[in-house]
Amino acid sequence: MTPFIQLTLLDGTRTSISINQIVIVEPKKSVMPDKTYGFESYTYVVLTGNCSPRDVQESYESVMQMITSYYEYQRGC
Repeated sequence: MTPFIQLTLLDGTRTSISINQIVIVEPKKSVMPDKTYGFESYTYVVLTGNCSPRDVQESYESVMQMITSYYEYQRGC
């Protein structure tokens, strides 16, 4: 299993993010949906290093399930 997960940025761009580089995953609610491409809720993902945080369409629960599944798979190998 690869450590990369496929996510969708708020503008619709598909992106691959390494689970090993994620340091924060946080659910967010927009107070100005016009600034977040109409999304009222989204997930904020912070990566290590000098990378910009990513705002993604997938729910917090969905992102956490992808991360958890990866580590459960690694434990089982």
